[in-house]
Amino acid sequence: MRPRDAHRPPGMIVDRAGEAAGATARTATDVAAAQNSILNLKISIDLANQRATAYTSPGPAICRRHDVVMTAG
Repeated sequence: MRPRDAHRPPGMIVDRAGEAAGATARTATDVAAAQNSILNLKISIDLANQRATAYTSPGPAICRRHDVVMTAG
């Protein structure tokens, strides 16, 4: 028994390796969640850019609501 655990009841002795493993697992989960959020954000930005490009590209304008091509003149 470690000196710092001497004051604790036997059921309360802390498993330091288990704590470290749990913290590492939580950190890995947090990192994975952050990476997933970043990926979702990049996808959203790409989709927004595609939509913006579709509306501003040269050529005949397409009415998205009525599926008709509008020509000048």
